[in-house]
Amino acid sequence: PGGRGMGEPRIAGLYDLERTLGKGHFAVVKLARHVFTGQRVAVKVIDKSKLAGEAAGQLLQEVRCMKLVQHPNVVRLYEVIDTHAKLYLILELGDGGDMFDHIMRLEKRRLRGDLLALCNSLWEQSG
Repeated sequence: PGGRGMGEPRIAGLYDLERTLGKGHFAVVKLARHVFTGQRVAVKVIDKSKLAGEAAGQLLQEVRCMKLVQHPNVVRLYEVIDTHAKLYLILELGDGGDMFDHIMRLEKRRLRGDLLALCNSLWEQSG
């Protein structure tokens, strides 16, 4: 039903997991679709067995902060689904890609501009 593959579970009967968007040390981010509304979301699937004491505390702090922050430039946390083995953070699906990649693109662009300015300066001084 709903086009799900055998390896793509449904979370709490509400979200169909689809492809993987990214992976981290103790979490995987997957694209998902809400069963009833069809809304596409990102789901951060956190394996609780891989969390050490300090990492678990940091994660709880992150979740608390995400619940409080509502800003157009920050991905919203819609819902938290807590199971015995995993924690699912249901997040707004960002359309701009990974923040690190975005920063690196900006840095490359800035670096090219700085390099061009340096070359122009050297050219003017030599002439």
